[in-house]
Amino acid sequence: WTSEGEITPRGLEPQRFESINKLLISSGKRRRVTFHADEVELADGHREPKLAMVQDPASHYIQLAYMALLKPETLTVGGTLSMPLAWTKKQDTVTYDIEARETLDTPLGKIDTFRLKPRPLAGQKEKDKEKEEVLAEIWIAPSLQYLPIRMLLRQGKANYVDMKMDKMPQQAAAPATRALPLPPPEK
Repeated sequence: WTSEGEITPRGLEPQRFESINKLLISSGKRRRVTFHADEVELADGHREPKLAMVQDPASHYIQLAYMALLKPETLTVGGTLSMPLAWTKKQDTVTYDIEARETLDTPLGKIDTFRLKPRPLAGQKEKDKEKEEVLAEIWIAPSLQYLPIRMLLRQGKANYVDMKMDKMPQQAAAPATRALPLPPPEK
């Protein structure tokens, strides 16, 4: 996955998303989603009205972290977080159930997290789940700016990928600030 876009005060605004399935000996077709001012162009060239604050499958994990930074009170066990998503074939709204607070053992020690589990997408039929878009169950860490430190992707009953943090996230340092000169003291 590759995502390009802009960072704005409202969060991420994707401009282009690409998905390529790479296999050991060959690669699949490149699928691209292009975000225009008022439309989204899906991989097949079809254009449709862009949903407000829509994200692509890669950027939405960072947008979730940004939303949690702005409003940490929205993270309550039993609550939900929702966001529109532009997949390569359609736009849909993904909803995560905030299932639990859990402490994960990591190479950095124990880290407190929230476990977010995605609901099936609207219109996704039980028999078609293995062919549909796959969302990860994620564990986000308040102490690491709500970034995901574990992602569990399941496709069907037997296939899954469990990705876990193995080192400290590489986050960009804040830009250096210049101290403004103080006015002279009043006499």
